[in-house]
Amino acid sequence: MSLFTYCPSAYQPKFDNESELLHVHKLFQKYFEVLEADTPKLIEQAFNLRYQVYCLENPFENASCFPNKMEMDHYDQYSIHALIRYRDTGEAVGTVRLVRPNSSGHRNGFPMEPCCSTLLTNIPREMQISSHHSPAEISRFAISKNIRQRVIKMASATKAGHSKEEKYNNTRLDRLLYSHLTLELVAAAMHLSDKHGITHWYSLASPALFRTLRRFAIRLTPIGSAIEHRGIRLPCIDNLETLLRRVYKNQPDAWKILTNHGAIWPESKRNYIEEYTKVARKLTMVPQPQIASA
Repeated sequence: MSLFTYCPSAYQPKFDNESELLHVHKLFQKYFEVLEADTPKLIEQAFNLRYQVYCLENPFENASCFPNKMEMDHYDQYSIHALIRYRDTGEAVGTVRLVRPNSSGHRNGFPMEPCCSTLLTNIPREMQISSHHSPAEISRFAISKNIRQRVIKMASATKAGHSKEEKYNNTRLDRLLYSHLTLELVAAAMHLSDKHGITHWYSLASPALFRTLRRFAIRLTPIGSAIEHRGIRLPCIDNLETLLRRVYKNQPDAWKILTNHGAIWPESKRNYIEEYTKVARKLTMVPQPQIASA
């Protein structure tokens, strides 16, 4: 099932008055589709891509343990999955899953819990599961380097310009689209969260992903010091409404992409505006110092 609606007539092959980020987003929508992997065939595609990323490109997992070339674990039965696919061929480029609370292991049954159980035991009450707090762990955040390169080359060939300026712009946009897939995969997870009533994300983020997300004003919230888990990782817990409010404040165009122009999580914009208005009112009420006349 598609998580976004794409309208071909909305695509404009020029910048006009829109930002570069939104222009790249339109390019992305033209060449890629974002789906919830809610059928056996789509889930199989997600597992195949994870095998490519986690067993071959970044061998965190032993490829021999997955003779069917599908990387999976027992958390997948409690998870919801998203896919990014190239429209022309249906080839998967990126995938992410959200692991729901379950009774398979520690406190919430999240994959990160065995690595940082002490940190999670001491989290504030407002971050614990309740009627107002429905968490999931965002994990298996995977974009294939090899497939991404091949697919973007194919997409570039369909829009290649002939003039020197067109070739320069296409090359530049290709580079932007290359890094833009990370933002779009976060947006896919955000749409899954809205659909399934998830309010908070638990995550183990690598420093590289942490830095990439900050470029789009997506600032994850560490709950303690970095730990060692297949490299350095930062344990984080985030209230999605709060996270999106920060994005809206610092990078409104990224917020538009993450929320489909406010179709989901509109309260993140409204709450920021209300908060900003309150601060502005307080500032106007502060007595101004009187300057003594000579």
